[in-house]
Amino acid sequence: MLAHTGKLYAVKKKDKETLEIVAVWEDKTRPLIGAIQDVTNRKVFVFGKDQKDGERFAFEFGLEPKVTKYKTEAKAGDGFKEAQDCVRAVKAAARKK
Repeated sequence: MLAHTGKLYAVKKKDKETLEIVAVWEDKTRPLIGAIQDVTNRKVFVFGKDQKDGERFAFEFGLEPKVTKYKTEAKAGDGFKEAQDCVRAVKAAARKK
């Protein structure tokens, strides 16, 4: 769940019968601003903006985020362009490893 506060939570199996909600991202200075799902590859990417320096960052949704910084030319309110830039950056970073 991506909260309006910019925090991200996931449901995780605690044991055979119990699920728990765990925090994945709670950085107040780097809130998340959006998410997009790649339905073909069953992946979710989330992105945010650092409040201190304005840098954009993104990661593939998971319990241990691996943050990638990226640049975008998206205008305010252009979530589609922002999401495209986010996914491209995360996928490019994964190919380098």
